[in-house]
Amino acid sequence: MWWNLVKFYILIIFSTRKIMLSAFSNWNKVLLTGIALSTLVLLASLLITNSNPSSLIPVDSPVAIIAQENLESSTKKGLLSGKFRVRLQRNENLVSLFDRLLLGPGEITGMLNSLSSTERRRLSRMAVGTDIYISLNDNDRLQELIVMDGPIEGRRYYRKDSNKGGGFAVAKYQAEYHTKYKYNGGTITSSLYQDGINQGLSGRLILNFAEIFAFDIDFANDVRSGDTFAILLEDLYVENRSVKEDTIAVAEFINNKKSILAIRYTNSAGEVGYFTPKGESMQSRFLRMPINLARISSRFNPKRRHPVLKIVRPHNGVDFAARRGTPVFTTGNGRASLVGNNGGYGKTVIIDHGDGYTTLYAHLRGFARGMRKGKVVKQGQVIGYVGTTGVSTGPHLHYEFRIRGRHRDPLRVQLARSINLNKKELPRFLAHSETLLTKYNKYRSDRDEVVSRGN
Repeated sequence: MWWNLVKFYILIIFSTRKIMLSAFSNWNKVLLTGIALSTLVLLASLLITNSNPSSLIPVDSPVAIIAQENLESSTKKGLLSGKFRVRLQRNENLVSLFDRLLLGPGEITGMLNSLSSTERRRLSRMAVGTDIYISLNDNDRLQELIVMDGPIEGRRYYRKDSNKGGGFAVAKYQAEYHTKYKYNGGTITSSLYQDGINQGLSGRLILNFAEIFAFDIDFANDVRSGDTFAILLEDLYVENRSVKEDTIAVAEFINNKKSILAIRYTNSAGEVGYFTPKGESMQSRFLRMPINLARISSRFNPKRRHPVLKIVRPHNGVDFAARRGTPVFTTGNGRASLVGNNGGYGKTVIIDHGDGYTTLYAHLRGFARGMRKGKVVKQGQVIGYVGTTGVSTGPHLHYEFRIRGRHRDPLRVQLARSINLNKKELPRFLAHSETLLTKYNKYRSDRDEVVSRGN
């Protein structure tokens, strides 16, 4: 490989000599120009060569990577025996993966033939970048294959009887991991978003924080200067490498001196949600706002004078001013009963939530991909984008909330929370909650002590 690059390097210099002579009379300049150009080509070649690693990572040395060009010699020397991790590349499946690793497709084909059609189908639909652990026995035969479905969860395919060369069985797999925590928080001086950014939080984290309290706090209008926010973040590590960062484990917002605490919990069925320390769900059947951190430009008012028509016409919803193209999401689970133009409302989506509840989202610029009449949507799912279609003075979302056809103020209507934890689940949650709150209080106390000493 290196000799080919050297020959290419020399070829570039002499092939450009005549061209350069027409522009420069000094051969030294020609030579220097040719060297500079070929050096750039050489560096680019090296970058290209080294930018395509095999993603082959020995388990006992997570930081080591065997480059693609060294893969064949490494395999011949037996360096791939034992257990290692490999990452699925673009346009690759298990058979081509084993072929790339020079392990022979026969091993993986034998495993696939011994599995059910459901498992074979699951293995054929793995996403690019999926981490796969491969274990070989002393005879370099496939002993075990672990496919990671998430940061720590996966499926384990293992040989039933290695001595007799039997078929493979499948079982759930959970990697050994450890958790690291970090604390962040601050005081509101301008807005949750801006003050969160000033504290070093990402925009995604701030929006996640706002979604947790969406039922209790109207962040566009209820937040005042002096309110405080705090979060305990959780990072997961497998083999000393981070596999999942900045999950909000505990969140607290103190609004007008009233504290609201939320604790992340995964129930026995694997469902994740946020709950109060008593086990009450933080989630409502409906969210208060269908758009993140937007400004209310017009409230629910049955006697409002219309800004365009200049007549008294009831304003049966709430207007949220936002930039054109801002995502709009449904406030509750349901089915779309209208997706299209709707007179003065412009482009509109109406969601039927059952039990007589419907919500309307109007003046949209456009609809989310796949949105159509009859489509089933989940709470928080993007259904369209802010626009100014229909009778509208500027980009905004008009949102209505109806119960059995009667308009209600979306910001004031009393909404029941989602189903709380049952009696069997509650003790498990309370133990989890106590552990997390102990960590949260310790991190917050340490942070406050540092701040006090700094002052």
